[in-house]
Amino acid sequence: MLACLSCSLGLFNICRFGILSIHFGANFMFQFFFLSLFIGLPLFTLQLCLGQQLGAGVIDMWRISPLFQGVGVSLLVSQALIGLYSITGVSWMFVYFRDSFITKMDKYRWAEAFNPYRKVTDQFVNISHKLSDTIPDYLSGVVYQRTNLVYGNVYGTIKFQPAFNLAVVWMIVFVSLSKGLRSYGKVIYVFILLPVFATFILCAKLLGMMPHEYINVIFPETSWSEFFTNPKSWIAACQEVFLTWGLLGAAVMQIASHNKNKHLLQRDSSLIVVITFSVLTLIAFLANTCVQILRSYEYTYRPNSFEKISTYTFMRSVKD
Repeated sequence: MLACLSCSLGLFNICRFGILSIHFGANFMFQFFFLSLFIGLPLFTLQLCLGQQLGAGVIDMWRISPLFQGVGVSLLVSQALIGLYSITGVSWMFVYFRDSFITKMDKYRWAEAFNPYRKVTDQFVNISHKLSDTIPDYLSGVVYQRTNLVYGNVYGTIKFQPAFNLAVVWMIVFVSLSKGLRSYGKVIYVFILLPVFATFILCAKLLGMMPHEYINVIFPETSWSEFFTNPKSWIAACQEVFLTWGLLGAAVMQIASHNKNKHLLQRDSSLIVVITFSVLTLIAFLANTCVQILRSYEYTYRPNSFEKISTYTFMRSVKD
């Protein structure tokens, strides 16, 4: 059950859902839940039932018709590519985890100017810089290691920091799968339950930091008059439904194929749905709470693009 939960809840799902709830407000959340009820959950349940009933993965299930075995192979390749892509974001989190323990002159690293971007010299090192500049600099320069923004359109090279973090992540994956599904079934408790509990703790902490005058407007972008007429919100909800319940369908079928035929699939699927909805709702509150806290400190959040230095600032001071 927890292994299938990792297919519906991931780093990219959580980040996307939080950002989209900031842009479209509570409208997006209700649209997502509505579409999930009629499209996403039937698709997810079908994948679980197929995997358990057939007792085979995405390749073996097509032995009934050898003509379609290429479908299973393509699904397996696509799942591998998605895994390679998704695990990069996990390696970036290692950078935040490391720098959260490091301070210099009572400042975290994301409060300092990134030298290649801001041309900082030793004689000006004590000058305080705007957080609206230093945080995007940290994300793009320290986490992403994007030096090509400074030196022009040049081909990037393999950086030691992200390569080392990826090596650590893949070592954890290989150790988790070293003894097959038995070892994976044990470590999945840590990989799934610990982040869920940490999310609850973080949400409680941020709600305590939120000013009381902003509690009644947690979702400021909500416009109920545009609930049925805003096509962008509906399109975003449709995309999120597929990315949450259908993107890793081949992995869900593979995991469910190891269940016994009499396994209580309805119980597992119900728990997965409840936990997924609960965590995504909590993430939406968490993201909008962060925006309200920024607003209380006279900062505003805005959409950004990381292609250029001039467009990658995602927070701006109200005083500017």
